[in-house]
Amino acid sequence: MIPGFRWTAVKLGIFTIVTLIVTSWLAAIIGNFQFFASPYTITAQFEDATGLLQGDVVKAAGVTIGRVEEISVDEGMALVELSIDEGTELPAGVGAEVRFRNLIGQRMISLVEDPESSVSGLLQDGDLIPLERTEPAFDLSILFNGLRPLIRSTSSEDINIVTKEVLAALKGREDVTASLFTNLADISDTLASKDQELDVLLEGVTAVTSNLSSRDAQLRASLEDMGSFLTDLSASREDLRGALVNLDVSARKLGQIVRDNDELIEAEIDDLAILLDAINDRRDDLRKIVKRLPTFLEAVQRTTNYGEWGNQHLINVCRDDSGTCGTRYVP
Repeated sequence: MIPGFRWTAVKLGIFTIVTLIVTSWLAAIIGNFQFFASPYTITAQFEDATGLLQGDVVKAAGVTIGRVEEISVDEGMALVELSIDEGTELPAGVGAEVRFRNLIGQRMISLVEDPESSVSGLLQDGDLIPLERTEPAFDLSILFNGLRPLIRSTSSEDINIVTKEVLAALKGREDVTASLFTNLADISDTLASKDQELDVLLEGVTAVTSNLSSRDAQLRASLEDMGSFLTDLSASREDLRGALVNLDVSARKLGQIVRDNDELIEAEIDDLAILLDAINDRRDDLRKIVKRLPTFLEAVQRTTNYGEWGNQHLINVCRDDSGTCGTRYVP
């Protein structure tokens, strides 16, 4: 009996030891515990660390690299100590953001590299991520407080009706709904990858709105003038309608005239082409005539400045009846 009992005790002990080892191994994997590693600590300064708890994960590029070690308050700011796994190299210009880890409200810290940062090197043990490189988590209470007036103004019966209609519309369309959420996830990923472009766009929109705000009086005057113009236009709609009718009639008559005189118009166009060709051939002579035209017009103006009488100053004019023209007169 004693040898058999001892063998059973040995087997039970071996089973217990193996079970403890496997359980510890699973706990280390699930909890991301590193028993033989030497992590280093960095501190991040946040304006608000609401919802962040000790032990929450720290991620970079979606990979868990550490945990929240301690949370304290210093001069109204939240100081969060982060324990980073050994061997993890982080740029010195990295930023920290508090984000939602899941739908039940758990938070996590995401370390994000800023490509425009001028800080070089790597983070070392004891380094600080300053406030200007951190972002607090979005506070859902602000959103809920903003929705409170809408919720108060809506009765429970109306909400139930809307809920029933939505459920009836989605019933039997699980594939479509799943595809919709998949597309929304793709859109979110695309927008997240276009973060810099969106920042530039928002800065441009801000500049435009600021410019429009500074020109409020001018915009108001322009809108008032536009309103007056539209009012006058509305008052003259009968005249406009008549003008459009007359324009249509004129266009039809003009078209009929063109159709009736098609051959004559073509002949005139041909003659015009011949005339233009002739002008082009004599363009040098025409250029000379145009160049001398101002002098000729000045002479004509001096001659006709007395109205219907012509005034022309003639020098040495004679009638050669006696054959004396060209002979100098000597008194």
